[in-house]
Amino acid sequence: MRSAGMNPTNAEVSQVAQRAGSNSEVTLESFCQLMQEALAEWSSRDQAQELLSSFQVFDAEGTGFLSQQKILEIMRMGGNPFPDTKMQEMLKGVPLNSEGSVEYRWLIPYLLSRLGGL
Repeated sequence: MRSAGMNPTNAEVSQVAQRAGSNSEVTLESFCQLMQEALAEWSSRDQAQELLSSFQVFDAEGTGFLSQQKILEIMRMGGNPFPDTKMQEMLKGVPLNSEGSVEYRWLIPYLLSRLGGL
Protein backbone atom coordinates (compact mmCIF):
# COMPACT_ATOMS: atom_id res chain seq x y z
CA MET A 1 0.00 0.00 0.00
CA ARG A 2 2.74 2.40 0.92
CA SER A 3 4.55 1.71 -2.35
CA ALA A 4 1.38 2.90 -4.10
CA GLY A 5 1.65 6.23 -2.29
CA MET A 6 -0.94 5.48 0.36
CA ASN A 7 -0.48 5.86 4.09
CA PRO A 8 -3.31 3.75 5.50
CA THR A 9 -4.21 3.75 9.14
CA ASN A 10 -4.30 0.49 11.09
CA ALA A 11 -8.10 0.67 10.96
CA GLU A 12 -8.05 0.95 7.15
CA VAL A 13 -5.69 -2.02 6.87
CA SER A 14 -7.99 -4.00 9.18
CA GLN A 15 -10.98 -3.17 6.96
CA VAL A 16 -9.14 -4.46 3.90
CA ALA A 17 -8.17 -7.62 5.79
CA GLN A 18 -11.80 -8.15 6.84
CA ARG A 19 -12.89 -7.94 3.21
CA ALA A 20 -10.57 -10.85 2.46
CA GLY A 21 -12.39 -12.91 5.07
CA SER A 22 -10.74 -15.05 7.69
CA ASN A 23 -11.73 -18.37 6.12
CA SER A 24 -10.55 -17.74 2.59
CA GLU A 25 -7.11 -18.23 1.16
CA VAL A 26 -5.58 -14.98 -0.03
CA THR A 27 -4.16 -15.47 -3.49
CA LEU A 28 -2.16 -12.94 -5.45
CA GLU A 29 -5.24 -12.32 -7.60
CA SER A 30 -7.57 -11.74 -4.62
CA PHE A 31 -4.93 -9.55 -2.92
CA CYS A 32 -4.59 -7.39 -6.05
CA GLN A 33 -8.36 -7.05 -6.29
CA LEU A 34 -8.59 -5.98 -2.63
CA MET A 35 -5.83 -3.42 -3.14
CA GLN A 36 -7.48 -1.99 -6.26
CA GLU A 37 -10.77 -1.57 -4.37
CA ALA A 38 -9.06 0.02 -1.37
CA LEU A 39 -7.00 2.39 -3.51
CA ALA A 40 -10.08 3.47 -5.49
CA GLU A 41 -12.01 4.14 -2.27
CA TRP A 42 -9.17 6.10 -0.66
CA SER A 43 -8.41 8.02 -3.84
CA SER A 44 -12.05 9.07 -4.20
CA ARG A 45 -12.14 10.21 -0.58
CA ASP A 46 -8.92 12.21 -1.08
CA GLN A 47 -10.29 13.85 -4.23
CA ALA A 48 -13.50 14.81 -2.42
CA GLN A 49 -11.48 16.41 0.39
CA GLU A 50 -9.34 18.30 -2.13
CA LEU A 51 -12.43 19.67 -3.87
CA LEU A 52 -13.98 20.71 -0.57
CA SER A 53 -10.74 22.41 0.50
CA SER A 54 -10.57 24.20 -2.85
CA PHE A 55 -14.05 25.65 -2.41
CA GLN A 56 -13.28 26.61 1.18
CA VAL A 57 -10.37 28.78 0.01
CA PHE A 58 -12.93 31.05 -1.70
CA ASP A 59 -15.38 30.92 1.22
CA ALA A 60 -13.76 33.66 3.32
CA GLU A 61 -16.59 33.72 5.87
CA GLY A 62 -16.75 29.94 6.22
CA THR A 63 -20.50 29.79 5.51
CA GLY A 64 -20.39 26.73 3.25
CA PHE A 65 -21.99 28.78 0.46
CA LEU A 66 -20.57 30.56 -2.60
CA SER A 67 -22.37 32.71 -5.14
CA GLN A 68 -23.20 31.08 -8.44
CA GLN A 69 -21.00 33.69 -10.15
CA LYS A 70 -18.02 32.81 -7.91
CA ILE A 71 -18.46 29.10 -8.66
CA LEU A 72 -18.58 29.87 -12.37
CA GLU A 73 -15.36 31.90 -12.01
CA ILE A 74 -13.70 29.02 -10.17
CA MET A 75 -14.75 26.51 -12.81
CA ARG A 76 -13.34 28.78 -15.55
CA MET A 77 -9.99 29.40 -13.83
CA GLY A 78 -6.91 28.73 -15.89
CA GLY A 79 -8.80 29.31 -19.12
CA ASN A 80 -10.91 26.17 -18.75
CA PRO A 81 -14.07 26.37 -20.84
CA PHE A 82 -17.11 25.87 -18.66
CA PRO A 83 -20.33 26.87 -20.44
CA ASP A 84 -23.35 28.27 -18.63
CA THR A 85 -25.31 25.17 -19.67
CA LYS A 86 -22.87 22.95 -17.79
CA MET A 87 -23.22 25.22 -14.76
CA GLN A 88 -27.01 24.85 -14.85
CA GLU A 89 -26.64 21.06 -15.14
CA MET A 90 -24.28 21.03 -12.17
CA LEU A 91 -26.69 23.08 -10.03
CA LYS A 92 -29.72 20.82 -10.56
CA GLY A 93 -30.93 19.67 -7.15
CA VAL A 94 -28.25 21.59 -5.25
CA PRO A 95 -29.52 23.52 -2.20
CA LEU A 96 -29.42 27.30 -2.48
CA ASN A 97 -29.79 29.80 0.34
CA SER A 98 -32.20 32.75 0.29
CA GLU A 99 -29.71 34.85 -1.73
CA GLY A 100 -29.31 32.11 -4.37
CA SER A 101 -25.83 31.09 -3.22
CA VAL A 102 -24.79 27.47 -3.60
CA GLU A 103 -24.05 25.06 -0.76
CA TYR A 104 -20.89 23.89 -2.49
CA ARG A 105 -20.41 20.58 -0.68
CA TRP A 106 -23.34 19.31 -2.78
CA LEU A 107 -21.31 19.93 -5.96
CA ILE A 108 -18.62 17.43 -5.02
CA PRO A 109 -20.42 14.23 -6.13
CA TYR A 110 -21.20 15.85 -9.48
CA LEU A 111 -17.60 16.97 -9.94
CA LEU A 112 -16.17 13.60 -8.92
CA SER A 113 -18.39 11.79 -11.39
CA ARG A 114 -17.18 14.06 -14.20
CA LEU A 115 -13.64 14.79 -13.08
CA GLY A 116 -12.14 13.66 -16.35
CA GLY A 117 -14.68 15.57 -18.44
CA LEU A 118 -14.17 19.05 -17.04
